[in-house]
Amino acid sequence: MTPRRWYLVSFAAGEDNEFGIAYVINGPAEIGGERDWLMTHAPVRLNLKEGIVADYLQNDVGWALCSGKMRKVIDSVTDEVTWIEAVVLSRDEAIPYYILDCQFRPDVVDKRKSKFHGDVLIKRVFDAKALEAYNVFRCVDDIVGGLCVSEAVRQQLVDAECTGVEFDPLPVK
Repeated sequence: MTPRRWYLVSFAAGEDNEFGIAYVINGPAEIGGERDWLMTHAPVRLNLKEGIVADYLQNDVGWALCSGKMRKVIDSVTDEVTWIEAVVLSRDEAIPYYILDCQFRPDVVDKRKSKFHGDVLIKRVFDAKALEAYNVFRCVDDIVGGLCVSEAVRQQLVDAECTGVEFDPLPVK
């Protein structure tokens, strides 16, 4: 039996760097962890200055900003996430998007096989057995974006032709 695989989801620029970057309009200077601000300002407004929209849209604060198509795939495999409404303004269009609000961060890092320098994690290795229960999760120590998906979810996102997404295999033992 082939072992299951998991992936870190990251933003893709596209073949010719055609995907744009969305910028928050009128948000606080450091907004990345401001969940309360997000909840009270929904729908969050972002402006796409250049390029075209993607299903997983890069933005100036590192949110998991997903199109309706990408949200539908994720919703089909988990109920561990909630969504915060957003609107991306592109040219003369207001496009609905959703910020993935995954507060669920299971402890799936194998601390015995991972490498540390003192208390600082240098190389993360995930525990295959601990991952078995999850299709979508955020890393405990929240590496940039920190969104991780199983092979099954990766394949569904690929089959749905979601754009702007790259998948980096997680080190699993």
